[in-house]
Amino acid sequence: MVINMKLTLKKVFIVLTILFISILTSSQVFAEDMTVKVNCDGKTIKMISETPDLTWRVEDILPGETDESTVTIQNIGKKKVDIDLNAKVESGEELTKILDLQIIKTQSSKEETVYTGKYSDLKTINVSLEPHEKMAYKFIATLPIETGNEFQGKESVIKFVLSATGKKDEPVAPDETPEIITDEVVPPQTGEGIIIFIIGGVLLIALIVFLVTIFLNRKDKNK
Repeated sequence: MVINMKLTLKKVFIVLTILFISILTSSQVFAEDMTVKVNCDGKTIKMISETPDLTWRVEDILPGETDESTVTIQNIGKKKVDIDLNAKVESGEELTKILDLQIIKTQSSKEETVYTGKYSDLKTINVSLEPHEKMAYKFIATLPIETGNEFQGKESVIKFVLSATGKKDEPVAPDETPEIITDEVVPPQTGEGIIIFIIGGVLLIALIVFLVTIFLNRKDKNK
């Protein structure tokens, strides 16, 4: 009976470990869905990203296929904010010149296509958000079906760059600008978050194994 209990505990531990690793690795799958929170309190203005890197990689795309990335901007402050959103090419400009691009804006469950054309013709996207409002922009890149084989296997790296502007609290001195501007996006503390997540997962696995052990011991005594 002791051997059977040990085998059961071993199986439980293996299953829980595999499940934990799957959850940990899957958290990176949707890294190209990005969220930036803007906070303006009338004195300072900050932008905080929920993803470590505001980069979109268009790669391994075949003629007729698409690649997507979504940028969500949320105003968590008490002041209205204006944001300029730009998509800058870091590498692979040759590929971006021929990509067809569609941008769909989503706000309060309402969708609107705000851009259709070549990526190379894309201009700055201007966003205005009242307190507690958020807006999502889905970027859909398509490699034209008539594209030749020379672009297969090519990669383009696109960096999303934001600049946020808010109003200062009144009164404002005559020699001061009434606006607060920042183009710095603070990345999340991913290292600390992953460590806490791992520790929590290990503790949870240990707790479940402990409870299963107690259950099996009681079941064994009752026989």
